[in-house]
Amino acid sequence: MDFGTVDNYYYVAIPLVIICLALIYLIEHSHLSFKWQAIRDGDELSKSVGINVMRYMVINFVIACFFAGIAGALFAHYQHSLAVDATSRFGVVMSIYMLLYLVVGGRKSFAGPIVGTVVMTLITEFTRPVAEYQPMMIGVIAILVMLLMPEGLVELPGRLVRWRKDRKRGALTAPVDPGETG
Repeated sequence: MDFGTVDNYYYVAIPLVIICLALIYLIEHSHLSFKWQAIRDGDELSKSVGINVMRYMVINFVIACFFAGIAGALFAHYQHSLAVDATSRFGVVMSIYMLLYLVVGGRKSFAGPIVGTVVMTLITEFTRPVAEYQPMMIGVIAILVMLLMPEGLVELPGRLVRWRKDRKRGALTAPVDPGETG
């Protein structure tokens, strides 16, 4: 396969991303996930019930480094160089945007970062004509999501379902005005 064009990278990157997402999904639904949630909720309490906190934190670090290494190797091959100077694509602004993607989508679910990345990328693309205001708009959107939906955008479908059920329940059990005749 000739990697002289950008298109050929898609043939390698997309299957690799799908495989990595499948692995992450399997890890999230394994016994490791329960122990990580327990550690997140309280490491002292986790220690008291017999969870080796340091061991599971190291496992988490190793898994994260594994996936970051795969992404870095693929990106370095695509870019044909490794740079940490001003010419690098990853600076402070990109790091902040990546954290915003995570928070806006939802950090406690598998789909959250994916949803956040898709939504924020679409917003960035649609606001390209007013590029000088993009950081401000993205910041306002991130603040609104954090205030109104602390669990991220992945919480939105569940909220809509609950709202609709409450609305139906309210319509069925609405008090009847005694002066009203029907």
